[in-house]
Amino acid sequence: MVCKARLDEGVGVVTARAPLRVTRYPTAQDFLSDVGPFLMADEAENALMIGVAEALVGQDSPVYFAAVHLDGAPVLAAFSNHPEKLGLTQTGETLAVTALVDDVLAACPHITRIGGPEPTVAHFVATFVAHTGRRVTDRMGTRIHRLDELRPPARIPPGRLRVAVEADLPTLVPWVEDFLVHIGDQGEARQIAEVRVRGGQVFVWEDEAPVSMAAWTGKTPNGVRVNLVYTPPALRGRGLASATVAALTQSLLDQGNHFCCLYTDVTNPISNAIYAKLGYQPVSEAALYTIFRPGGGAIVSDRLSSARAPFMGHAVNRYARRDHRSRCRPADTTPPIAVPPYCRPPRPR
Repeated sequence: MVCKARLDEGVGVVTARAPLRVTRYPTAQDFLSDVGPFLMADEAENALMIGVAEALVGQDSPVYFAAVHLDGAPVLAAFSNHPEKLGLTQTGETLAVTALVDDVLAACPHITRIGGPEPTVAHFVATFVAHTGRRVTDRMGTRIHRLDELRPPARIPPGRLRVAVEADLPTLVPWVEDFLVHIGDQGEARQIAEVRVRGGQVFVWEDEAPVSMAAWTGKTPNGVRVNLVYTPPALRGRGLASATVAALTQSLLDQGNHFCCLYTDVTNPISNAIYAKLGYQPVSEAALYTIFRPGGGAIVSDRLSSARAPFMGHAVNRYARRDHRSRCRPADTTPPIAVPPYCRPPRPR
């Protein structure tokens, strides 16, 4: 069970300023039907939340989905698909944050990692800490980027991009493990690598042997998220990451996605510069806070988000009840089994 009392829907909170209502949703479909248009207003910024919800539609999964409504309209949304992790959207409503903190403490008392756009996540964490007496032990600043059209790298290293296969796992598992260590996630590297490879989500740049990797995840109605970008330290500085991300990005665009997005560590100027040269533009600043919980252990693996990642392709319009079809143009329904050349001609303007 990810969060207790998940099915106690319609928890009401009334403030002096305006009526606020916190609603929990029993299924991902219910969440997307009600909150989807709100999330789609900033699709790239909310890609993580949208992608998780899309992947869980039709599944009986113990995931916390909630939204705060002001005068009947959602102004803040949250999800937790892991006992100790919570994700938020942006909001300009201070009282909505307070209302959500109360509900999260009731439903997900073991939360120790909270992520989302700034300044909302900072306000949420401050309120959460004030309510619980716990303390913040770490903050990782991140930046969300979006790309609509690729600028191919000027220099292409030897090799080519291909889909990773199970025979690559002895190479990829240590890479995933090092990647997780870098971002402070104690997930199970082997499980993540196996699930993502079997799902056709991991790609490698091959020059006689794999020398770099990148993956896609979190399909949204119009886009997809790139992650797990990694090059072994001994092979860095050769343009391998640029080539890998560029090739994967173009492949994803060629399949009908209107954009790709990714997260970067704001303290890593090299990766931020690489993505900027390819055409990834900053969308918003975000952060991941770690909170000490007395008696709590280490962060355990994010099994749900890795094991239930969606296949690359059609994202069904979950938002029809709000007549949101115009924003939800689906991608190609074919999973990526072959990688086309990524240096395609520029799109007509």
